[in-house]
Amino acid sequence: MRLRTSRLEIIPFSRRQLELFLTDPAGAAREIGAIYGTVPFEVMETQRNLYAMKLRIIDMNPEAWLFATAWQIVSRYSRLIVGEIGFKGIHPNGEVELGYSTRHEHRCRGIMTEAVKEICRFAFEQDKFIIKTVSALTRPDNLASEAVLKNNGFVKKGTLFGKNYWIMTRSDFFANAKQRNQGNGEHTEYDSESDR
Repeated sequence: MRLRTSRLEIIPFSRRQLELFLTDPAGAAREIGAIYGTVPFEVMETQRNLYAMKLRIIDMNPEAWLFATAWQIVSRYSRLIVGEIGFKGIHPNGEVELGYSTRHEHRCRGIMTEAVKEICRFAFEQDKFIIKTVSALTRPDNLASEAVLKNNGFVKKGTLFGKNYWIMTRSDFFANAKQRNQGNGEHTEYDSESDR
């Protein structure tokens, strides 16, 4: 499974690739045809902790692995990983919480706005798992992240754990998508290759 836009490929790490990342990030990137590049040590440590958590979530519900893994955001031109995005598993009420990050040198280019739109489309178009709501939490001072959510039609519903709580419902997504896409010929390519 790969999601493609005009500038990006959004590629999920398989469970095995998540494990490989813990010891060989560049090797995991090569397996998906990407270049990992260099990142500060503290970012690497945060990713390792996050990936260990994702492995536990996948083990609890292997069928829904695409809603727990880390999706790599890859530039279609340079093949460099420019960010990552993903969910934190599926809640029993049909809600998935979205998380994302853009590498510092690739911020303010609209990359995450584009990636959030595509990962939400993927979630809401699934037949096997009916996703009713995509949510996200942002720090009150993270205006860039809030702009990404606003640009994708998310609505702030309040606060949770000291963070701003944003949601987009399935019906709102499709209403917004229809409105955005009228007359612009925009489409997303899907590639169902998977090596879970």
